[in-house]
Amino acid sequence: MKFSFYAFFMTMGFASSVLSANCLVYPDKSSGVVSYNGEEVKDIPKAVDDCSLISVKSGSVLVNYMTDNGVSSVMVLRDGDVFSQPAKKSNSLTQLAAYLKGDVRKVEGVSRLIDPSKRVANMPYGIIYPYKDQMKLNTSRVANIKYPAVLEFYDDGNAKVSSVKISNAKQSYLFPLDKLKAGESYSWSLFSSDKSRMDGDFTMASIEEASYVSDYIKELEHKYPMQSVEYNLALISLFNDYTFEFNRDLLIPELSEGLRK
Repeated sequence: MKFSFYAFFMTMGFASSVLSANCLVYPDKSSGVVSYNGEEVKDIPKAVDDCSLISVKSGSVLVNYMTDNGVSSVMVLRDGDVFSQPAKKSNSLTQLAAYLKGDVRKVEGVSRLIDPSKRVANMPYGIIYPYKDQMKLNTSRVANIKYPAVLEFYDDGNAKVSSVKISNAKQSYLFPLDKLKAGESYSWSLFSSDKSRMDGDFTMASIEEASYVSDYIKELEHKYPMQSVEYNLALISLFNDYTFEFNRDLLIPELSEGLRK
């Protein structure tokens, strides 16, 4: 579905330093008319510098922002609405906008996250938060594999901690959370039946990091319906802020699908 955005001028007299904060503007399912500081918004999703300068003439738009207590939240703005929530600066929203549009080149060289060229889709990389809803995986997005394949996990001392035989691309496997320790580094190898292999590594989130994020997720669960577009966007933003790229990237297709329905 295509979204049409036209210029709509509205002067925001109430703007203050309290509301001057980064926001990510993302369209929902309905087409809309939105402006930022009186100028036409075409580049969606777009990270803007001042949330209070967003205005909506028709339709609706999702605004992703960081609250004062550090929780990634989402507000839906509709006809005539203005942003009216205390928010703080978030240095990751421009980066997240690029990832949501699939344009990772815009963040290369400035990102503190893993080099996109070193990722294998659906395979663990970076720092991983043990979010149980995401731990059922498959190799459907991993190219050039001949089945049956074998996926093995190793600890930092190269000792094997888990092994699973994968018969086809659609077969699910469980990420071995019960065998992985918080804060520890691991590697994996995916062996194809044609003797080729792929390798990667990752680190489990520390107990402290996991505890912080767990508390924030509970807040999101109370605020939004589970699996809603608003919930998924807020969760993606939260994972992005904590550099849990693997978790973030697994959710992006689900968000895109939700916006198309």
